[in-house]
Amino acid sequence: MLRVLSENLGLRILFLSLGLAALLAILVVIVFSLVFLEESKQRFFSEEQATTDTIVRLIDDSLVKRRQGLVELTQLLQADNQLKPNAELQRILDERILLHEFFNGGLLLLNADAVALVDSPILPNRVGTSYDDRPHIQWVAQHLEAYISHPFVGRRLQTPIFTINAPILNQQGKLLGYMIGISLLKDDFMIKDLAEHFMDADAEVYVVDFENDMFVSSTLDNYTFKPFDAEEDSLLMQQLKQGVKQGEAVGFDGKPVQFKAKKLAHINWYVLTVHHLDKVMAPTYQLLTRGVGLVLGFLLVTLPLFYFLMRQQLKPLEHASTQIDQALHQPSPVKLLDVNSQDEVGRLINAFNHLIERQNHQQQALLEARDQASQTNQMKSSFLAAMSHDIRTPLNGILGLSEMGMRAQNDPQKMQESLQKIQLCGQGLLALLNDILDLSKIEAGELGIDPKPFYFETLVAGLKAQFEPTLQQKDLSFIVKLDPTLLPVYRADSHRIEQVLTNLIGNAIKFTEAGFVRLSISHVRKDEDQAWLGFEIEDSGIGMNEKQMARLFKAFSQGDDSISRKFGGTGLGLKICQDLVGLMGGQAIKVQSRPGHGSLFSFELPMGWCSELETQKAIEQAGHEWPSSAESPSFKLEGKILVAEDNSINQEIILELLDQLGLEVYLAENGKQAVEMVTEQTFDLVLMDKQMPEMDGYEATRKIREFNQSIPIIALTADAMSDEKAKSKAAGLNDYLTKPVDYQQLIKVLAQWLNPELGAMTKQQLASPLIPARDEHVVIDLAEGLKMLGGKQAFYRSMLQAYQAQLEQDVTLILQGFEQIQDSDHQAWSELERSVHGLKGVSANLGARQMVIMLEALESFVYLKQVPSPFYWKDWQETIFLTQQEINRALVSDNKLNPDDYNFTN
Repeated sequence: MLRVLSENLGLRILFLSLGLAALLAILVVIVFSLVFLEESKQRFFSEEQATTDTIVRLIDDSLVKRRQGLVELTQLLQADNQLKPNAELQRILDERILLHEFFNGGLLLLNADAVALVDSPILPNRVGTSYDDRPHIQWVAQHLEAYISHPFVGRRLQTPIFTINAPILNQQGKLLGYMIGISLLKDDFMIKDLAEHFMDADAEVYVVDFENDMFVSSTLDNYTFKPFDAEEDSLLMQQLKQGVKQGEAVGFDGKPVQFKAKKLAHINWYVLTVHHLDKVMAPTYQLLTRGVGLVLGFLLVTLPLFYFLMRQQLKPLEHASTQIDQALHQPSPVKLLDVNSQDEVGRLINAFNHLIERQNHQQQALLEARDQASQTNQMKSSFLAAMSHDIRTPLNGILGLSEMGMRAQNDPQKMQESLQKIQLCGQGLLALLNDILDLSKIEAGELGIDPKPFYFETLVAGLKAQFEPTLQQKDLSFIVKLDPTLLPVYRADSHRIEQVLTNLIGNAIKFTEAGFVRLSISHVRKDEDQAWLGFEIEDSGIGMNEKQMARLFKAFSQGDDSISRKFGGTGLGLKICQDLVGLMGGQAIKVQSRPGHGSLFSFELPMGWCSELETQKAIEQAGHEWPSSAESPSFKLEGKILVAEDNSINQEIILELLDQLGLEVYLAENGKQAVEMVTEQTFDLVLMDKQMPEMDGYEATRKIREFNQSIPIIALTADAMSDEKAKSKAAGLNDYLTKPVDYQQLIKVLAQWLNPELGAMTKQQLASPLIPARDEHVVIDLAEGLKMLGGKQAFYRSMLQAYQAQLEQDVTLILQGFEQIQDSDHQAWSELERSVHGLKGVSANLGARQMVIMLEALESFVYLKQVPSPFYWKDWQETIFLTQQEINRALVSDNKLNPDDYNFTN
């Protein structure tokens, strides 16, 4: 048997499970029985205690009623300060039926000398007897109060009794006699009736007098008026004498009992209740016996069923072992095993299947590597053929055009045209040879990266100029979307970046017949040593399928052969771009595309930081001046301008700037007022804020266009999104200015629409860098703020003071708005959006950069109708504190604001 178990895991699991199940069942039964027995004892003890308390209370009540009845009777037994005649006294006693029920031994009336005068019922020789030697007579004579006596044997009754003695007092308190009630202990209902009513048949009740060491009464006749001597050896009696009034002990009959003793209130007696544990717990034991029987019966029924179910669960394991043994003898590739469950056995088979799959994949990889080597040879052959064709084509052009040029020596114009075409052919041939050379250098590991400081505007402007003719020829839109947090100068290999972007943009233009090509450059993340910029090139061209995208970045390969035939090319460009991005430390180029829906190429590159001196030098080499707070060139314009702006600080800023230009300016507080003023007056131009109360800028513009199509309307917006210009144009706006309103840009736009000739001149004279110098650590950029306000020091100070006051008001308003906002309250969300948008515009105009960043994030929350997290509010409060602090630093200085001294950073 042991050998069979050692060789069979299933049987071991089965028998072990059965044994554990049986052991667990037995333990559960034992624990349950012990707990149930203990709870039963405690429950019974609580019931016994409640019953004992009830009996004690009822005995006390009975004694009180007996004593009170005797006391009330004494008032009827006297007249004129003396006892009534004996005949009258006899009649009164005989009529006291209730007292006779209380006192089964009768009533006895004594005179003041304790001699019996009347008794009821009448007993022989009791009248005339003197009772002055009785202790209860002596006690009442001394204290003149009712008294309950201890048990004693009556002289005439010759049986254990106890009495209640009440003095008969006249109005002066003189003792006239004694009224005595006699109770026969054996027949007194006070004990027996109460015990029979409240106690079980197996329970015993005793009334115990510890002062006289005797049992007063009991439900057992042999314990009435019985001394303790007979029970001195009982453990129950020993515990009672030691002061233990409840618990478990060995009873008077030598059996385990549970007892409870409690003292009466009006006499020093104790009521003792006793229950035999074997009789009390008998129902519990019977219940447990039946429960154990049911459990054992349940085990006898369920264990065979459990055995059957376990066998069924172990069958898949046996089947799996058979499958594995058969699979090892199958030819390659090995067939996967069947999985019929997802339990442990199923997971074991799945793991074995994974091993089989890996083996099959490795074998397949070897076959694919063989096929790929063959395909590579074919692609090289195709590449050599394509390269031969691409080299021959420009060479044939060069030879043919040179021959034509020699023949046209007398026609300088034809010769010039031939030379220009020869140059184009030579450039194409040179580009092809450069691609081949770059590929060979990359594969040989000889292509180096040379990072240097470069000016971003030069890179972007060069790309625009390079593709402008082709874009115009194909009537394509070229959109450049730049992150406003970009710095003007970074350290990187700008030549290789331009090479990658040129190839990707050129491909996008090549495969796009209509629509757009978009270049997006964003600030992704940064660390101490470098920043990471994200580049995206998107087009609306022909797109690609999954199979074509899989071939993109392989040498000598394009999406498919039809692309090479239709659009030309050798398939080297994307391979070289991917390698260049890797050499520059960037992440691989990713592509997203669908046939007919265009393509999106994206990658990330690290850019090194530049010092202030390197930045200034790179900008100067690019032919631009470093931004300063100096006064801008003075231009004077003519015209009547309407400004629609609801924010007071923005109103002052724009009015001051327009006043410097010599313009006649009128102000509208909202879009509705602007429409009314244009209806009533003639203006040369309208500056229209996008978000205003009552009517926003877009709606106001549409209203104006209903009756005036010619007036130039320029949008003022704090949104710097690339599609804002398209939205403005769709609403009927002619142009737009982003907040913060740059003074030089304001001059250019106003000059363009008010005086086109002056606008052409200012376009050159007021040229500014494509991307202003920005550092997101700066709290307040005074250089930027002064530039926005035309370099007016005093005016800038006054605006900072006004902004400080408005900041506190607007922040309170915004916080209250978020506290009271409801998801479905669209009007409240619109008002909150307008408040945030207005504060962002003011902050941008004054150079409060960190506030602008926080408010841009807050605008996103408002747009999504979401309340920011506590982490955002913490950063918000910190930004407000830093902004207020730096405004105070700037305002307390008596010197002119110098950006070199006050370029505050956190």
